[in-house]
Amino acid sequence: MTFRKHLPIAASFLAVAGLASSAIGQAKPAETKTIELTLTPRSAPDPVLRYRLLPLESERTPGDAVPIYLRLSCETKDEATQQINANSSKWLDSPIGEFPVAEARKFVNQFPGKLKQMEYGARRQTANWNYTLPEEKEHAIEILLPDAQELRAWTRLLAIKARVEIAEKKYDEAIRTIETGLSMSRHLAEGPFLINSLVGIAGATQFLNRLEELITQPDAPNLYWALTALPRPLIGIRKQMETEQTMMEGLLPEINDLDAPRTDAEWTSRLARLHGRWNGLAKLMDIPTEAMQSPNAPHVAPAVPVKPSSNVDRDFAKFQSETLPEARAFAKAHGVSIEGLSDAHVIMLYIGGQYREIRDRSFAPSYLPYPDAVPLYAAVDAKNKSVKGPIPTLFAAFAPALVNAESAQVRLDRRVAILRVIEALRLQAAASNGTLPKSLDAVNVAPIPLDPATGRAFDLRRDGDAVVLNVPGIPAGHPNVSYRISLRK
Repeated sequence: MTFRKHLPIAASFLAVAGLASSAIGQAKPAETKTIELTLTPRSAPDPVLRYRLLPLESERTPGDAVPIYLRLSCETKDEATQQINANSSKWLDSPIGEFPVAEARKFVNQFPGKLKQMEYGARRQTANWNYTLPEEKEHAIEILLPDAQELRAWTRLLAIKARVEIAEKKYDEAIRTIETGLSMSRHLAEGPFLINSLVGIAGATQFLNRLEELITQPDAPNLYWALTALPRPLIGIRKQMETEQTMMEGLLPEINDLDAPRTDAEWTSRLARLHGRWNGLAKLMDIPTEAMQSPNAPHVAPAVPVKPSSNVDRDFAKFQSETLPEARAFAKAHGVSIEGLSDAHVIMLYIGGQYREIRDRSFAPSYLPYPDAVPLYAAVDAKNKSVKGPIPTLFAAFAPALVNAESAQVRLDRRVAILRVIEALRLQAAASNGTLPKSLDAVNVAPIPLDPATGRAFDLRRDGDAVVLNVPGIPAGHPNVSYRISLRK
């Protein structure tokens, strides 16, 4: 049993919290990755929507895809998924010229039934994961997510199949496989947690990698309109983000409904229950160093390093007496009248107020367009790292570093936009006697998308007989990418 296979939502919640929050405001100078692309001019297919990268909604099969996906692993030995993961690591990252086509084809052919089932599942109308979140709100952080991890292996198998088909010049089959993979990735992202979205985004990225390989083949069809037909965002995170936004209210239900009339004894009892739950959460934050560094459990770290003071004193009476002055100061600073309130009620108002203050400042930027949100996220990150005291420290530690989740979503959409730009260049070259345009302004055969990360035009410059498309890394610190694009002679 590996840690990854039985990854609980506790780890995934912290995974989202710790998606490299140090990238905000502490970025190293970004490196530049140069990608050489050699293209063949190609007009749009006839008809222009001959190819699809997602099934039409009107052509999907009624029903739920999830039971189909779950049976993939139930009917397969662990050794098979381990083989898929091992082969994907060595076969998908190597240059396509070094790809062992015959060996990979022989491997893929071992799974005809599984591949057919994935086709069926990817063309179902819905994907209902039915986690027990409504029933387990108070223990949601302990929910296991073995399905989210296991199904990554099957998307990798699809990616290997697509690469085999590209190498064999079976482009229509490869496009069909990529369509299956993108649809399945969107289904994987339908779970309620941000980690579900990130698994889906990772899967979809594999298939866009294959698509980039396909369009560089000498006789590949032009997929500008197939790319343009993809939804934007390709995989959204808003639903999952709003689930995480209220997660703490389920884990600590006592912080809700703080204006209800209660006796002093009832407020004391409520605070005592909260104190017990709090210490339970603090224990979950104490993840062993080896678990955080394990290759089987990436990103298992809180956004804010948990300080020893995050553990509320085990003695309830001492906790009350030490927290009361902070609570009174908080009420005064926020203009809250506490006259006539019991000490326990005052402390509860303080804890609830701290929670809502940290929650709202952490999530508010997510409702802005990405370019506008990034500077605010940097301020939020700095503020959350500067908090002091056990109560705000733990709340800040559980606040997801949403800029990183949003960046993953935007990087995926940007990749689609880049591929559209590349295909538009092929369209223009086909209409211009086999020459590349000097700038994107000179492309007049199809609209050029803006960069989803910046909201501005992409930077394309002439470099001799080639053109160079420069793409800055996001967030700051991620590698810049430079596409050097030339035409086959």
